[in-house]
Amino acid sequence: MVRETIIGPMGSEFYRISGLTPDAVLNKVRDMDRKGIGRRIVADAMRGTVIWMSPSSAHEILGDSAAEVIRESCALLGIKSRSMRSTRWKLPGGKSGSGLEADAAFYIGDSARIWHEAACESGQAVDAFEKRTPPDLVVEVEITRFDQDKPRRYRELGVTELWQVSRKDRSRPPAVDIIDLQAENSENVSSEMQRSRLLPGFDRDSLAQALKLAELDRNDDLRQLLGIMLGSASAIPAPTSEHRGRDGGGKSWKRPSPKPHGGDGPFEP
Repeated sequence: MVRETIIGPMGSEFYRISGLTPDAVLNKVRDMDRKGIGRRIVADAMRGTVIWMSPSSAHEILGDSAAEVIRESCALLGIKSRSMRSTRWKLPGGKSGSGLEADAAFYIGDSARIWHEAACESGQAVDAFEKRTPPDLVVEVEITRFDQDKPRRYRELGVTELWQVSRKDRSRPPAVDIIDLQAENSENVSSEMQRSRLLPGFDRDSLAQALKLAELDRNDDLRQLLGIMLGSASAIPAPTSEHRGRDGGGKSWKRPSPKPHGGDGPFEP
């Protein structure tokens, strides 16, 4: 067993244990959950690793800022959204203690609408929907060498888009990578984009500016910037289940066929 600790570019502490057996991975995560320790846990039983972190204030504020920008943008575009915060996601059938947690996760468009319909129907209906439906958009803040495998795992989960956000200088806007996790590319499991597909109008530079305004609580300036950025995109239809290879009825969802991921099998929230 190997234990590693690193300090991220924004001051957070990241921890990784590797060389564990699959059962030891699951037992470790269950023990962490029981004791209430560890944030943003990533468990991979087949690779024998558990990763978690102790986030800095800069990390948490930037994560909250990303969620605020997404909510405000969806409202301006007239797109339904549902924040899932840092839910732990697993493929269906995944064992308790497996999976991974993002800094922010959202259902957007069709899936958000169906989530709200299920929530109005019953608690069981919304639980069942969440178990079979991955988020459309996830945000990861403060990228380190421990995060290299996350795009692949989010892709296998069925997530459409990933925003990776990080920086060293807190006084400047963050660096942002927008990644299309479901790109039709036989050589790579994901593809960096200049613009978001889920929130038309966002490019990497304008998204970085919006995150900085949200971080500083400059709400009026943020709404003005978003109005300028997204105004030209207002005629673009909201994302639907077709963007994710699902059927439009919202009852049975079609996931992309997962490639071998070396995880403990499927994950769900």
